[in-house]
Amino acid sequence: MRCVSLISLSLLLSSALHADALASAWHPSPMHAPSFHRSIHATVHGTVPTSFQRSRATAQRTVHQPGTLSRLGKSPSHFQSGRHGCELHMMASKASASASDSKTSDETARRLLRECAKEERSIPLLNELVAALETSSKVQAEKPKRALLGDWKLAFASDADAAAVFTTGQGGGVFSVVECALLRLQKSNVAKVIEVSRRFGPFGNEKRSLSGKWGVVDGTFRLRYTSMLNVQREEEAPPQHAAVSYVGSISHVSPRCLVLRLVQNDEKQSLSDVKTSGSFVVFCRLPKGVDPELSELQVETEDK
Repeated sequence: MRCVSLISLSLLLSSALHADALASAWHPSPMHAPSFHRSIHATVHGTVPTSFQRSRATAQRTVHQPGTLSRLGKSPSHFQSGRHGCELHMMASKASASASDSKTSDETARRLLRECAKEERSIPLLNELVAALETSSKVQAEKPKRALLGDWKLAFASDADAAAVFTTGQGGGVFSVVECALLRLQKSNVAKVIEVSRRFGPFGNEKRSLSGKWGVVDGTFRLRYTSMLNVQREEEAPPQHAAVSYVGSISHVSPRCLVLRLVQNDEKQSLSDVKTSGSFVVFCRLPKGVDPELSELQVETEDK
């Protein structure tokens, strides 16, 4: 029996030495040998080694971070924030460029109104300034109709046809001259043109007005007159030249300036004709309404 015990002990020692040899072969570095023995011990005693727990936790994290992001050790949120950062930078750049364009347009509009106010105007300069506004302005904004709402004063008309759209045709003549033409673009699509003319001699100024509807459809300005009030403030049909509908392009609109190109809305005219037309009108905004202008001209006011 003692011999058998000795033989068994010898076999056990041999197995242990063999196991150590295998451990050295698999893990040449001495630092890995203890973890191997702990693994064997844990396997024998039915516990999960710490190193295996860490490995499984790492694997689980890898499952939740698939693809390249996991291999790079960066979460999707890291790349999302980077992408959003680029988008924000691009948005800021666009906003800065838009602000710069807006500043340039405002300065051009001021120059245009100053030139219109002169007694002797430079027609080539006016054409140049209008062309510059049409190039730089982004008129088709989110709500162009809202930008047009308000009271405006005609500052310049490039020719008689352009001026005729915003006058009655009865204020000017041999012994009278049109002092001003005011345009009111109001809510509910109500449009009104107020014309004040001055007669030569000891006579008072005369006031006439055209009323109708206006709107902006797909970026196109539309205007149609339906009635007129004569000097005696009696309602009548609009004159023949105004009894038509007009369509046009909004060349520029800003808090202080409005530039329009309009033509009669008939089959012979198209929007491309409007945009290339040489006729245009320039308005300046009246922030205090039309009444101060009418009071100065000594005619009946509108907003009583």
